[in-house]
Amino acid sequence: MTRAHSNSADAPVGSEPCAAVEPAKVEPDERLTLVYQESLRAITTQQNALVDVRGRAAQILTAASVVTSVLGGLVQARQNRPVPPALVALAAFLLLLVVCIWIILPRKGWSFLSSATILLHGYVEAESPADINEMHRSLALYMERHWDKNQEVLNRRLVGLQVAAGLLGVSITAWLFSLLRG
Repeated sequence: MTRAHSNSADAPVGSEPCAAVEPAKVEPDERLTLVYQESLRAITTQQNALVDVRGRAAQILTAASVVTSVLGGLVQARQNRPVPPALVALAAFLLLLVVCIWIILPRKGWSFLSSATILLHGYVEAESPADINEMHRSLALYMERHWDKNQEVLNRRLVGLQVAAGLLGVSITAWLFSLLRG
């Protein structure tokens, strides 16, 4: 009994809304309300996790920049030419830079919100308006599909964050070896 969600092309901005027809009064089913609220909580938690991952990537990038400038400067002051550990440190920093930028940069395709136009045209102003129970059920299923799609991308970002943290460790270790060789 879920309604198909139309895309925004079906409802141009500024189009005249059709007169909303009052659906039959139905008591909200507390179970469907709970399912809807949990779906909303899950997608909100996921959105917060994305913000957290991006913030951590920025912190790792900042730490790597400080380490590279301080320790790299010390190595440069002590040695005439780069030694192999310094080259490893620089390579690790450059890879870390690419991974962190990949994590931080915005990406199309994240779905955390429902379109008001789709909700209005698909549920409220439809020829046969949905009752609150149908809306809760349908929106919960809709959010779950978005959660599943988002989670695949978020998991890749989490792996990238682990790689970046490992590269930071490699960079620090390589700079310290460079200092010991000088």
